[in-house]
Amino acid sequence: MRRLAFIGLVVLLSACAEMSTRNTQLDLTLIQYEKALRWSGIEQVNQYRKEPVHFTSRQLAMFKKIKVTGYDVIQTSYRDDKFKQLQVIQVVEIRYVNEDTQVERKFSEQQIWEWDKEAKRWWLVSPFPRISLR
Repeated sequence: MRRLAFIGLVVLLSACAEMSTRNTQLDLTLIQYEKALRWSGIEQVNQYRKEPVHFTSRQLAMFKKIKVTGYDVIQTSYRDDKFKQLQVIQVVEIRYVNEDTQVERKFSEQQIWEWDKEAKRWWLVSPFPRISLR
């Protein structure tokens, strides 16, 4: 009986540790992604995507003229099973300026982040947003 209780305790503690790891990794990933979006190139941001976007040289040149001026999280929710948190949906508002026009624009993006159990990391799986670069 004690052995069964001990096994149950070990299983419960390992489940809690895994959930804590996922939550910690999520927090770190979201912070790093925001910083990469603000201060790094589009190639750096692409590293957070499960399926990286392949940009043309023209698109890359246009993205170099963009400066992110604001990144606000509007809403965060969980999909599937709240306890397992296999997917996180985050709605953000991103403000940016095109260096050529000096006009600030903004758009909302729904980001879907998926937990990869084997890699022990979060991947951005939502499509790349359409951005007006004019």
